[in-house]
Order: sequence, then C-alpha cells, then structure tokens
Amino acid sequence: PYNYIYIPCRELGLYFEKDSILHIVNRDDPSWWQAFIMENDKNNKKQQLPGLIPSKQFQEKRFKIVKCLLDEETNHHSKKKFKDKFNKSFNQQSTRQKILTTFSFNIYERVEWYIQNESRKRAIVLIGAPHIGRHELRQRLMNSSELSSLIDVAVPHTTRLKKQDEIDGRDYHFITREQFEKDISNDLFVEHGEYEKNLYGTSKSAIETCSNTLNKICILNLLSEGLDSLKYSNILPFVIYLKSPSTIEKLREYFYVNQQQWIEIEEKSRLIEQNYSNLFDKIIYLNDSFDYVFSQLKFLVKDVQTRSMWVNQCWFSPRERF
Repeated sequence: PYNYIYIPCRELGLYFEKDSILHIVNRDDPSWWQAFIMENDKNNKKQQLPGLIPSKQFQEKRFKIVKCLLDEETNHHSKKKFKDKFNKSFNQQSTRQKILTTFSFNIYERVEWYIQNESRKRAIVLIGAPHIGRHELRQRLMNSSELSSLIDVAVPHTTRLKKQDEIDGRDYHFITREQFEKDISNDLFVEHGEYEKNLYGTSKSAIETCSNTLNKICILNLLSEGLDSLKYSNILPFVIYLKSPSTIEKLREYFYVNQQQWIEIEEKSRLIEQNYSNLFDKIIYLNDSFDYVFSQLKFLVKDVQTRSMWVNQCWFSPRERF
C-alpha cells in the first residue's frame, strides 16, 4: 500500500495478495472499502484493525482506463510501416495480453466457509489448455491403485443405441435425442457434443450421483466453459488449473507438440486465465517432471476430501447457501 499512489491514506492501506480471504466490514465509500484479512479458518483475523482496500467499482474503472490506453497504443503502432513489424507487433500484443490478464479477472469473489461432510465427496475438475496432458493425468488418477476405491466417473448420457452387453445406468444413460436436446435447453449438462451423429454428454445429476449417492470422488476433465454450467448447481467442485510450461521445449519433455499447437496452447491458456482464474482453487505448474505433477495431483484429490475450507459462493445453489 505504501507504493500505491491512489490510496487516500497509505498508513491505513491493507496489504493483501491474490487468493487472500478478506472480510469486508464497510463499503460506504464508493472507491475504498474497509476489510480484515482472514486466516484459513472461519473466525480468525490476521490483524486487529481493518485496513483500506480498493472497491470493486474502483478497480473496474482502472481496468477500463488501462484497456483504453493499451488499445490506443496498439492502434498507433499498427499505423506504422510493416518493416520488421512481425516480431515487434507480436511482442506488443503479448505485453498487452499479459497486462489485460492481470487486470481482467474478477477482483473479488464471494466465498463461504464450507465444513467438509464425510458422506459427500467433492468433485475434482481439471482445467487447462489442449495438448498439455490433462487426459493423461486423469487416466493415471483413474488407474491409480491408491485411489481406485475412492474415485469413480459420472456415467455419461448418449442418444446412441445400447449394445447387447451394455447396461443402462452403468455404461451410459441411454435417452432419446428429443430428451437429450430438451435437457440441453434446460442446462442440465456440464458438457456435451456430437460424434458420428450421436449426442454424448455429462449431466449434473450424474456428477451428484457419483459424489453424493455413491460417495465417490468424481474426476472431471472439462473445457473451461464447463465451469459456467457448474455455477449454482451445489456440486461444489474443487478446480485445479494445469498451467502449461513456460517454453515449448519444456512441454516436449512430456509430449511432442508442433509450433502451431504451441501457439494454440498459449492463446487458450491466456483466455482461460483471463476469464476463469477467479474460480481456480489450485494451480499446478507443469514445469516439473510428469511423475512429480501426478504426485501433487494425487495428494490434492485425497486432501480436499478431509479439509474444511473457503469455497466460492457461486457453486452453492440458492437453497443451500448458509
């Protein structure tokens, strides 16, 4: 706060970081709120007196100003000659994207203290760019002997015909295309798609059955947009963001990717972080060995089921809010 030029009284500024838990006690001023920093416990405060923090409205105004200035600078450079422009414009664009990513995630996210229930498991959601190993990590979790008795999958829905050796409700939920499309319109699916003229999808009810009825840890590998469908569902996911390595050479230690795929990874990572970083419970960096990353993930999957913690309020259905 001492280096923050906008604060009206630097001595009263509250130093906090991303993921800090703030208890806001006064929002009378439109630009500066008063708040405590909370420990990772429902009732413990880190300091005796509240401090000043920028209000949500104040930060949103700052973001609009920064974006406007960056857009003007980009337009100014775009009018220059095309000579050696590729590298320069790429660097300018990268810098612009990094700044916007820093400013554009939701400044504050409401949270509630959740006491872990032994009869209910929390679903684990893996989020990340394509081509970085999310599917492989999920499969290793499913095949892990340490977790085999604890985890399960949400049985998917499909419109294809049932095969002779398949059981409805165990292998798939077999429904008509008309019913499937109706369920899509009613926002009952977290994800869905079409393959060889048949629809497939993972429903919220299938996740709830896995987590609540069967009391199993449901491992989901979702596109980031699937997080929007989980809001207010009362599924209470624990979201793990798998952050791609910093260089293509590092990623190639896990998987081979070409230059075009690497550009896609960087762009998708930027969009995910820009739009959904406020929903991440944990970030795992893929700069270490794949085995070490898997050990981190395996520990988290079990640890989350035993701890009470602050949970984003957006996951609770209105009737379940405290």
